[in-house]
Amino acid sequence: MQLCHLECKQFRRLNHVAFEPVQGVNVLRGQNAQGKTTVLEAVLFVCTSKSHRTTTEKDLVCHGEEDFHIIAQAERNGAPLKLESHW
Repeated sequence: MQLCHLECKQFRRLNHVAFEPVQGVNVLRGQNAQGKTTVLEAVLFVCTSKSHRTTTEKDLVCHGEEDFHIIAQAERNGAPLKLESHW
């Protein structure tokens, strides 16, 4: 399966982030506490409904917000696939 697009709204510290990886290796870089690991956590969560940091979905909601949304578009064996997680 290949990730084509990821959109996070109110997930952890990410108010609204859209990520479109390119073919091959993608590198996320930036200062500490900027959301690099959170983007990876969003991919994990939308695929498995699990977080490596917590077992409580409420902990994944951005501070001061009531819910979060993760939308991923992927491709598997040439067929499009859409994954969504909302809490």
